[in-house]
Amino acid sequence: MIDFRSPRGSRLLSGSKSCFAPALAAIAAALILASCKSVPGGAGYGQPQPYYLMDDLRLPLLDTAILGAPLQLDQRIRASYKGKVYFIDAVAKADSDSVDMVGLDALGTQLFDLSYSKTKGIRFESALGIAKARPEYIVADFQLAYYPFEAVRSALARYGLDFSSSAADGAEVRTLSRAGRAIVRIETLPAGYKYENLLRGYSYEVTELK
Repeated sequence: MIDFRSPRGSRLLSGSKSCFAPALAAIAAALILASCKSVPGGAGYGQPQPYYLMDDLRLPLLDTAILGAPLQLDQRIRASYKGKVYFIDAVAKADSDSVDMVGLDALGTQLFDLSYSKTKGIRFESALGIAKARPEYIVADFQLAYYPFEAVRSALARYGLDFSSSAADGAEVRTLSRAGRAIVRIETLPAGYKYENLLRGYSYEVTELK
């Protein structure tokens, strides 16, 4: 298990009960949708499963090799779904072999540990006993936001998806669509990005901490 605990700690500001654990939900609002499906956690690495981008379209995770330069990010995440808002801090690390992410509470204590490796598979563990999360949704969102645009566009084109990039007020806006219907919109911010899933009705803002 890799410990990415941030020396500054973090601030878990608020949460609300639903069919998932509130502390986990905000790391990626995709979990808000996926967490109601029971999936065993803490059982070591397993094969990643295709995730539902749309009700009639399942996608595999992208190959980690297309990332290019490695990343290490301290993040503060604000997610919203059906009028409720959730906050959590996370630390993410990605390279050409893996994507690793942990969630932290207000004292910097590790809440969960996620790892996706092209050689080992995918693993999700939590000391809180959170066993209902589909970690593939977290990884998929991360890849759409941070992986090189052209590499992602090329990988998704084979599934009939259009991944476009445009500029709005000096910021890059990535849009994932099919047959002219926008599904995901990602807008870069001065210190992070805003992710909107237009199909599922959730959004979150990621602030990258210095």
